[in-house]
Order: sequence, then structure tokens, then C-alpha cells
Amino acid sequence: MINIFFLISSILSFQIFFFSPFIVDGPSMEPTFHAGDIIFVEQPALGNTYNRGEVIVFSFADNPDYYYVKRIIGLPGETVKIMNDGVYVGTILDSIMKLPENYLPPSVSSVPVGSLYKHDFQQTFNVPENKYFVLGDNRTHSLDSRYFKDPFVDYSEIKGSYISTLFGSDDELATSSIVIETSKGSASFDVELAETNDQRMKGLMFRNSLEHGNGMFFIFDDQVDLAFWMKNTLIALDMIFVDEDWKIVHIQKDAQPCKVSPCVNYSSGSPVKYVLEIGGGEADRLGIEDGDEVTLNR
Repeated sequence: MINIFFLISSILSFQIFFFSPFIVDGPSMEPTFHAGDIIFVEQPALGNTYNRGEVIVFSFADNPDYYYVKRIIGLPGETVKIMNDGVYVGTILDSIMKLPENYLPPSVSSVPVGSLYKHDFQQTFNVPENKYFVLGDNRTHSLDSRYFKDPFVDYSEIKGSYISTLFGSDDELATSSIVIETSKGSASFDVELAETNDQRMKGLMFRNSLEHGNGMFFIFDDQVDLAFWMKNTLIALDMIFVDEDWKIVHIQKDAQPCKVSPCVNYSSGSPVKYVLEIGGGEADRLGIEDGDEVTLNR
């Protein structure tokens, strides 16, 4: 369980932009957040909705001074099934599919530790309208929708969604270069490396520009299906999805900033281990295509 103590945000300039700081106290969102981390939460705007995978802060009406931080798994009207091999989500109209959770270490299981029958374990939750199903990333040490008296978080109980962590000097991004071999020749980029959960979650948020030849290279621990969105991203981007053999398997061209919730999710389409984000239109300008080979020069 994570206890979040609300800070006196009026002393911080972030309050001007409707951001609120919280201090994490507990292990339930590890390895994404750790005890002592300061996270900034965007206060909800009128009519705002939330996306799957988004991290939110909320409190319940019977204990309004106690805050939780969890990740949204199930959206209003969906069915969530927790099986022995993962979490499945869908609706009556759509088939229920296993949820790719690239933010979790591969060894994490959503089956409660105390279950005696893990080989055939199943929990099913039907999410009501205007409510959300949430889980902590540290599934073995998280008080969440699997255990709440009312499993679902009402829209009115949400205080805001995570936008950033207060980074120290030790969290500065390393830099490197990327070379892509195209039919037009070699295309080179100077990139920042997003290698930790915090770095990957923040990505290129709040950047006002991205020069030609610059970008961000996301490195994941394992090859999995990925989905990116453009929340709090201010510029159009090309997303280049790369597999563990360093081949481009998909390019999402000219993804636009998300201005209306829920944000569009851009999927890799197949398991990948790396993602290169560059300015929108750069892939076409440089002739980058599926199948091109990528080299990281550390």
C-alpha cells in the first residue's frame, strides 16, 4: 500500500499550473516509484477522462485524507480478468485480450500471494460506468482493486494523474547516437537514452521543440508489445519501433499531441525492445522504412 501525504503546494510554483506534489510512502508502485519519491500530479480538468496505463492519485470518501497512487487497468464498462498468467481486459463487443504490461518486470504476477490454486486462479471484475479498476505495479505488496471493499475507483475520487517525478542530478539522461541504414543512405541522430521507468514515463513530455537529427531512444529490459501515447507532449513525433535484432518493425508517423482525453494509443504491432522518437515527418524526409537496420553507438 502507498500512503501519499499531500504537500503544501501553495509554496511551489507548480501550483500555478494546477500541478500538485505528493510524497510516496510505501512499496506498492515499485519499481516505478519508490518510498520518498516526489511525484507531480496534474489536477483533473472539467470533463477530463483517463486512459488505461495512466497512474492516478485518489482517495475514498470514508477516508479523504489518505491518498493512494495506482495504475488504471480497467476502464468504465470493461471486464477485467486476473488469470494465473496475467491480466485480461475487454468488453462485451470486443474479445478479452491479455494486457501487455511493459512497465512491469517479467517476473511479476497479479495473482494474490495467498492463493492456494495459482494454476487455475481467476478473478473477474465488471467495471461500472464512471469507475476505474486499478492495480499497483508491485502486485505482491499492493492494496488495490483486488482487495478494496468496493473494487472500483469513482471518477469523483480521483485527485489527478501523474505527469512527472522530481528528478535529481543522478537521474539525468545519458546521451548517445543512433545510425539507421536506409535506402537513401545513413541517417544519424543524437539521442537521449530513456532507460529507467521514470525516464520512459516522462519521455519527451513538455518539450517545445526537437531539432532535426535529435531524438530520444527508449530501451526496455525485455522484448514485449508496447503502446505509446502523446499525453503532455507538445510536438508531433515519429515513433520508430525496433526489435531485439535491431530491425525496424513499425513506424508510427506524425503522431500528434494529445489534446482531448482519452489519448490515442500507438501500438508497436509486435514485440519490440527499443523505440526511437524523432520529430514528426523525419522518417519520410530521411527515407526510413520498416526493415531498416538500427545501430546504437554508446
